[in-house]
Amino acid sequence: MSNSLQRFNLKENFFGKAVLVANTSRAQVGARGSGTKVKYPVTTQNVGLAEIYVTEARRAEEVEIGEEVNFGQILIQPSIRSIDENNQSTFLTFTPLASSAKKGNTVDPVSFSKERSEDFTSSFRTGNGDISSMIDIEKTFGDFVLISVEPKVFRDAEGQPTGEIEKYVIQARSTMNNEMYSIDILNLDTNVRELPLFAHFQLTGTVSAMLYRDQSQVENIRVSLSLKADDVKAVTQSVTPKSEPAKTDVSKPAETGNNNQKGNQNK
Repeated sequence: MSNSLQRFNLKENFFGKAVLVANTSRAQVGARGSGTKVKYPVTTQNVGLAEIYVTEARRAEEVEIGEEVNFGQILIQPSIRSIDENNQSTFLTFTPLASSAKKGNTVDPVSFSKERSEDFTSSFRTGNGDISSMIDIEKTFGDFVLISVEPKVFRDAEGQPTGEIEKYVIQARSTMNNEMYSIDILNLDTNVRELPLFAHFQLTGTVSAMLYRDQSQVENIRVSLSLKADDVKAVTQSVTPKSEPAKTDVSKPAETGNNNQKGNQNK
């Protein structure tokens, strides 16, 4: 079970309106060989300051300070940073990667209202790695494909199972990134056990998403994901109708006068 999450889709309008506050610049973000990106320092309606990177320079339009920036689809690249040399103290950080940036209108500073004054990095550098308010579950994972489901029971003070079910644990594959995930389902009356193998489903109710450092990766630090949901709902796969083969007209064409003349000449 990998539970790996290299990138995830940010919820639509998470930042709200964004305004450029400093000049754009070229920057190297992520692993070596990932290419140079264009950095846009912005202030937004919902988060104070943020640095949003456009992954392809040809899709990054020139924007003047004080003008609105309209970003395309934004993905978040999470990573784990170490504070000490032994990697004993770590924290999560998030890099917003936009597919494009386009120039908008000049913004009136007086009418531009902000809900939060913190910058994006510090306000979401949480110790518990909660990204529930940020992640777009459906766009990130698509449908989930059921592999297995097992009940998890409570244990007493001596570690013995009590027989009382605490939750159900699903093993499933994401159709979007093809990764395997372990998902906790909290509704004890769920019908998930009635779903057949390879059934497609989506998470319903309150969905909780938490990032953490995978302790099994000693040398290669990896970000993993813990998912919880109230319940699931089965979804029907959309099937593209097959196009019917074009019908061939096999009817005998009517003979013309010229053809009749040729036929008479051959007699």
